[in-house]
Formats: sequence, C-alpha cells, structure tokens
Amino acid sequence: MRDAQLEAIDDLVDVGRAMARLTERQREVLALTVAGWTQEEIGAELGVTQQVVGEHLAKVRELVLQLPVKGAANSQDGE
Repeated sequence: MRDAQLEAIDDLVDVGRAMARLTERQREVLALTVAGWTQEEIGAELGVTQQVVGEHLAKVRELVLQLPVKGAANSQDGE
C-alpha cells in the first residue's frame, strides 16, 4: 500500500514539473480545452487566431508526452 502511495506522489510531482514548464498562456489554453472549449472559442476569448491556439496546444502535447508512462517498458517486453 505504501509503495502505491509513493508512486502516486511521484506521478503528481512529474505532472507538476511538466505544468511548471508551460507558459501562463499555454496553461490558460489547456484549461479552456479541458473545459470543452473549441479552438475557435479559445482564440476569440484570448484575442488570437486558431492557429496560435493550435501552436500552444502542440507545445503542451510535446511537454506532456515527455512524462514517463508507467508500465510502458513492461508492456513492450511482452510484444
């Protein structure tokens, strides 16, 4: 049980580090995306084009995908 708790804390630390690397605008775009807004709606709200919103989301994906995925190495071993 304790190992699972420590792993959960490690996961939160990893997410926190990834979020810290995002700019304020990237976090804002991410929050609106998670809330269900479209890129068009986000662009209108923030006064930027949909292309700029897409660029922010691409950077968010790039940084988030750098997070380690638990079990990824193990799942590929059996394939």
